[in-house]
Amino acid sequence: MVKSKQVFQILEKFYRNVDLWKEVKEEMRGFKGFREKDFASPFSNLVITILSQNTNAKNTARAYLNLLKKVGSITPENILKLSERELSEAIKVGGLYRIKARRIMLLAQKIVEEYGGSVNELIVKGDPRRTRERLLALPGVGAKTADVFLAYCMKCGEIPIDRHITRITKRIGIVSRKANYDEIKRELKKGIKRKDRVRFHELLIRFGKDICRARNPLCENCPLNAHCSWERAQAGIRTRDCGSTGRHVTWLRHLGH
Repeated sequence: MVKSKQVFQILEKFYRNVDLWKEVKEEMRGFKGFREKDFASPFSNLVITILSQNTNAKNTARAYLNLLKKVGSITPENILKLSERELSEAIKVGGLYRIKARRIMLLAQKIVEEYGGSVNELIVKGDPRRTRERLLALPGVGAKTADVFLAYCMKCGEIPIDRHITRITKRIGIVSRKANYDEIKRELKKGIKRKDRVRFHELLIRFGKDICRARNPLCENCPLNAHCSWERAQAGIRTRDCGSTGRHVTWLRHLGH
């Protein structure tokens, strides 16, 4: 089984001259109201992560910019000045806009009611575990959103697990096909220095978009070919008659999705 440290080192070399967030920066370029540090601002971070659910980085950026244009500054109080319909229209480009608008509205309301409008008030200094529990109690906040907050706003050395990372880790063999969210995160952390974990998270996402895609992965261009369970399975199937061994094809498809 390939180790996370080995994967990190290979991807770090593969992407050494690549801007991992090029699509987002292209969308943000020229918009005067945006500051890159907004991604580490507690409430903005939660909103951005909700907007990113089930869409790509470019659409997330567009939805965030539209919302920024609408409210001027993304705070719980400013969100609550909008109607749910106005909020939905502002973030429509991000997809699932009615669901996301409802989640963001409930999130803003909860933070105002329980934390006086400041996400900083829910942070338990020196206790990421307790902070995570509080985050998970917020509307619209699941495990990934909580871990994104801990990684970017609190620098806690978390590795948030998204659909790309789940697919990659199971496909190349870092974890078993049945591994859950916490098992994937725990295995990825092994051998990775705390300061490198956000970078590893970002490298895996970029790799999942460019090479290790859900459909039609570009195995011929993959820097992890020599270590990949998926590639070994493909090579095995190419050398045997698949017509009488349907179970191999079924297993291969399961790894790919």
